[in-house]
Amino acid sequence: MLKIIKLTIILLLTFLLVIMFSLFSGIKINSFSFGDISISQLYLKFDKKLIVEVEEIVFEVKKSSVESSSEDIQKNILKLPTILKFFQKIDIERLKIKDNEFTIVLNEKHLYLDNKFVNVSADLKFAGSEVMLDVYSIYLKDLDLALLGKSKVNINKKVLNFFGTYNYGELEGELNVQVTEDIFDFYVNSTSKIKSLKFLKQFFRLDKTAEAVSYTHLR
Repeated sequence: MLKIIKLTIILLLTFLLVIMFSLFSGIKINSFSFGDISISQLYLKFDKKLIVEVEEIVFEVKKSSVESSSEDIQKNILKLPTILKFFQKIDIERLKIKDNEFTIVLNEKHLYLDNKFVNVSADLKFAGSEVMLDVYSIYLKDLDLALLGKSKVNINKKVLNFFGTYNYGELEGELNVQVTEDIFDFYVNSTSKIKSLKFLKQFFRLDKTAEAVSYTHLR
């Protein structure tokens, strides 16, 4: 019995050493699946942290919990510090979750994200519980709204700030935003002539009486 236990321990240690050596050299796997996930063309390597490159991941879920671009951005940015504790680089060409398809490139200095809700390209800086983004572009596809500027996210307080410019159809100007779990606060101006304020109905909802009065008079 003691010999069997010793042999088992030796085999486990040998297996772990082989895995560790393989990770330092780099592991390539053509395809595999488990449960509701299937993965194609996976490359894993351990440098200072894990490096992951994947051609395709298909994740079968019954329902996606994200339904808008603003919610999508908030959820993804809040996850960044946790992800980068373990991963030096993530490069996923296609991540399919139900009816949404993602392209993700993430390292300690840059983020690129594209899915059916948003397209984001930004440089990253981390300071304690804060993430700073130098935003080349954020395009909210469901709103047809493009943003350019700087953003700061406090992970602990779950507060997102954006300072920059926007482009929406024929309108463009400055936009400052603060988003918390309960409040959406913003300042916006326009360098273009505004013919109607009815487009605001796509972004905000008032009670029926206030909405009827506001959008009738502010044309």
